[in-house]
Amino acid sequence: MLGGDNPAQRLLAQQMKDPFLKYFRPVNRPDGTTAYARRLSRAPGIGDPNFKEPPIPQEAADIYKQKTGKAFLGDIIKEPEVEPEVQTLGKSESELSRRERLKRRRDASLQFAALQKQGGKAQSGV
Repeated sequence: MLGGDNPAQRLLAQQMKDPFLKYFRPVNRPDGTTAYARRLSRAPGIGDPNFKEPPIPQEAADIYKQKTGKAFLGDIIKEPEVEPEVQTLGKSESELSRRERLKRRRDASLQFAALQKQGGKAQSGV
């Protein structure tokens, strides 16, 4: 149970809520400065030797740059790009009532027939 009576567990629970300390751990250097190392998601030497640490969020990478002055060189989670909705003819027609769809189709076919009688070609929407 995280956050129990043990002070070490409470500290770890607080660190796992922090967007930076969840992915990095402070390392005290002999010269008295504090560096930050990537927190490992599992113990080293266990399991697949080709295991690669999962990427971190952009927020944690930004905080790392603020604290160290250097950019984080590991993998960063990319925000999925939002694709604009493209409305197709079938989708727009499906939202209309049956009667309106039939009317639009009839009008379109009458326009096409009128163009054919005149000897012209129907435009392809260009």
